[in-house]
Amino acid sequence: MAVIAIREEASPDLGKIASRLHWVSLGELSRTLELLHEEGVNRAVMAGQVKHNKIFSSIRPDWKLAKLLLSLPLKNTDSLIGAVASVLESEGIQLVDSTTFLKPLIPAAGVLTRRAPDAREAADIAYGREIARQIAGLDLGRRSWFVIELVWPLRPWKGPTKPSSALPASPGKAPWSW
Repeated sequence: MAVIAIREEASPDLGKIASRLHWVSLGELSRTLELLHEEGVNRAVMAGQVKHNKIFSSIRPDWKLAKLLLSLPLKNTDSLIGAVASVLESEGIQLVDSTTFLKPLIPAAGVLTRRAPDAREAADIAYGREIARQIAGLDLGRRSWFVIELVWPLRPWKGPTKPSSALPASPGKAPWSW
């Protein structure tokens, strides 16, 4: 296995576990392709994460990446990753799903608790999923997960009095609490 690590993001400890390790800067798409060909790679996995703010602000793109960035109709992370995947494919390198090796750790679809959600809870879950999809579509990067974590625990307050941590209610709606 050959590893191509992004200098600005990957842990230096990769050298302890990868015998064929190559370091590239975030903007070096041409060098990355050269290394993949030199290593005889025909299947690759993108693993890890690149901080959203670095993708479009602090990189110095080589000519190939600059051309790719200029061709993107939408300047967001999903567009860039999709475009890089297309470049890899055009170079004869199949991009493998990053969850391929994690399949035994991913739970199957369905109820994972002792009881299934009731109709109201199922509606809440569907609503939460839709909100998560909408937020993800805004391309906010890791911040979107923070927002979901804050919003998700909100539930109607059913106690006898309104707790001090409750948020103000909209007219005609139950107050919400954390």
